Formats: sequence, C-alpha cells, structure tokens
Amino acid sequence: MEELIKYILNKIVDHPDDLKIESLQNEESVTITAKLNPDDMGKVIGKGGKTISAVRLLVKILAAKDRKRFNFNVEALNPETI
Repeated sequence: MEELIKYILNKIVDHPDDLKIESLQNEESVTITAKLNPDDMGKVIGKGGKTISAVRLLVKILAAKDRKRFNFNVEALNPETI
C-alpha cells in the first residue's frame, strides 16, 4: 500500500523529493502517514477534499481485501527540515 500511495502522490506533488511515507501496522489496522512539502498540501487535498478522498478510497479497497482497517493521514513537513 505504501508503494501505491507514494506512486500516486509523486504524480500529484511539485516536490516529490520531499515526500515521505510512514506506515504502522498491527493485526487489525494499517496507519499510513504521508509527510510532504507544505506547498503541496493544497494539491494533495484537492478542491473540497476530492483528491485525498479518491486516494483514500483506492487504498481502503486494498486494505479491505486484507481485512484490515485503514487510516491515511497527510502532514506538512516542517519547513526547517526540507
């Protein structure tokens, strides 16, 4: 799932080198956090949240196949770390 999210987000963002994907998994759930350049937050969220909703839906389908709960978060990187 991390690879799919990274692939999709790399095609959307203007700063793909700043994109970092973190994943936490246990028996019941998967939590994936995408950390990206603050300038890319609007592009990833999209107008009315449509882009992020579409990404969440795609990955949620994969998680359901594995019978796991899925959480996807997007965070802006601290500008000092970029």
